[in-house]
Amino acid sequence: MSSAIIFFSFMLIGSLSSVLGVSIHGMSINRIFNNIPLASIESSVCVVDKTGEFHPHYNRSTLEKNVNAYLVKNLDGYIDKYKIRFSYYKIVDDKYVVDGSMYPEKVDIYFKCNYCTYLTYEGYRNFEIERII
Repeated sequence: MSSAIIFFSFMLIGSLSSVLGVSIHGMSINRIFNNIPLASIESSVCVVDKTGEFHPHYNRSTLEKNVNAYLVKNLDGYIDKYKIRFSYYKIVDDKYVVDGSMYPEKVDIYFKCNYCTYLTYEGYRNFEIERII
């Protein structure tokens, strides 16, 4: 009888510790993604367009490179690969439409990864250049 109690005690402790480890792992990935430094986003903002006029916008390649560099560096040891999508958009007549122009002002970043055999983390971050008049 006492060996059965010891066996179930070890099973309970093992199960709880593995659940705790997986949840801490997922929370770490969530924290890393949600804490993308604003400096990496702000450093990809261009303030003038090709005509030399004041028109702040995101440089797409710099933004994507900065965010990917941050994620690769900080997710090392947590996951092997991830999917990321950058969607540039604008608001026209109170509707969200894709911004295919050279001067996007709003971006939605979608992130997805598998961090355990059957567990997936998905997250969205939005960044927008605000104009203060």
